[in-house]
Amino acid sequence: AKMMDRMGHKDGEVIQHKMISKSIERAQTKVEENNFGIRKRLLEYDDVMNAQREVIYKLRRNALYGDRIRTDIANMFFELVEANVDATHESKDYDNFRLAMLSNIGIEAPVSENDFLSVDTDDLVYQCYSKSEQHYRSKIEDLSRRAHPVIQRVYDDESNDFKSILVPFSDGLKTIQVSADIDESVATEGVSVMKALEQQVVLAVIDLHWKEHLRSMDDLRNNVQHARHEQKDPLLIYKFESYELFKQMVQKVNAEVASFLMKCTIPINAGEQPLRQGKKIDVAPLGKTSKAGVDNIAQQNAARAAAGGGAISPTQPGQPHPTSRPKPVDPIRTEKKVQPNSPCPCGSGKKFKKCHGK
Repeated sequence: AKMMDRMGHKDGEVIQHKMISKSIERAQTKVEENNFGIRKRLLEYDDVMNAQREVIYKLRRNALYGDRIRTDIANMFFELVEANVDATHESKDYDNFRLAMLSNIGIEAPVSENDFLSVDTDDLVYQCYSKSEQHYRSKIEDLSRRAHPVIQRVYDDESNDFKSILVPFSDGLKTIQVSADIDESVATEGVSVMKALEQQVVLAVIDLHWKEHLRSMDDLRNNVQHARHEQKDPLLIYKFESYELFKQMVQKVNAEVASFLMKCTIPINAGEQPLRQGKKIDVAPLGKTSKAGVDNIAQQNAARAAAGGGAISPTQPGQPHPTSRPKPVDPIRTEKKVQPNSPCPCGSGKKFKKCHGK
C-alpha cells in the first residue's frame, strides 16, 4: 500500500506492474500457509478428543441399546479389581487391600494375609475378579426374585392399566428410579428390571463424569499454551496430560458403577414397617409420678447424696412442674434514684428531666 502511494496510484486503479503483482502473490501465499498451519494444529488437538470420544460413545451406545452391557460391566469389575491389587500388592499392604475390596466392590478379600503375600499378582487379580463376579450374579438373582412379586401384583390388578413401572434402587447414598416394562418384567421374572438398572446406572455415571472431563480438557487446553515460555511443545504436553485425565475419569466411572451395583438394594419405606417393632413408652400425666419414675428419682437421690448434693423430690399435685418456667425476679437497685428536678449526674448543669431524664 505504501509503495502504491509513493508511485501515485489511486483507489480503484488497475494494478498492472509485474513487481506489485508478485508482492501481492507472495503475501497471499504466506497468509494461506499461516492459516493452514493454524487449522492443522487445531485438528491435532481435536484428534486427542476424538480418540476419547470414540471410547466413551461406544460405552454409551452399548448401555443405551443393551447389546454388550454385561460385557462392559464385567470389564469394569476386572479393571477395578486390577487397580486395587496393583495399588496394594507391590507394597504388601494387606489391610488397605481388604479395605479397598470392601469399599469399592463390597466383598471381603478372597485370600488370607499369607496367601496375599505369597500369591502372584495375576493369580490374585483372577481370584478377586472371580469372587466379585460370582457375588454380583447372586445379588442380581436375589434382587430379581424380590422385585418379581411386586411387579406381578401390579400386573394382576385389573384396575391398573400401566405399561411401565418405576422400581427404586438405593445404595444408601444415592437412589435411582428404574423404568421397566411390566409385561416384559413379568415374562422374565424380574430379569429385565435388572438389565434396565445396569443400563441406567452406566448411562448416568458416564454422563456425569464425561461432562466434568470435558470441562477439565478445556482448562488443560488453555493452560498448556504457557509451555511455550519453557521452549516446550504444548501439543505434546496436552497429549500426555489428557491421557492421565482420561484414565482417572475411566477409573472413577468403573469404581462408581461397580460400587452402586454391588451395594444397591430395593429400599423399604419406614412407614411400611410393622408397628409391633416399636417400643411402648409409658408417660406419666402432668402433676403425677409413675412407679418407674419414683424408682428413678430414688436412684438419683442416692447418687446425689453420695456426691454431697441435695435430694430430688417427686412432683406432687398442686405444685409447679419442675420443668415449668421460673417467675422473673426484679433486679436489686443499690443506687439512689435521681429525682426529675435534681441536677443531671452527667455534669451538664441541667435538670435531670431536661437532660438524660427525657
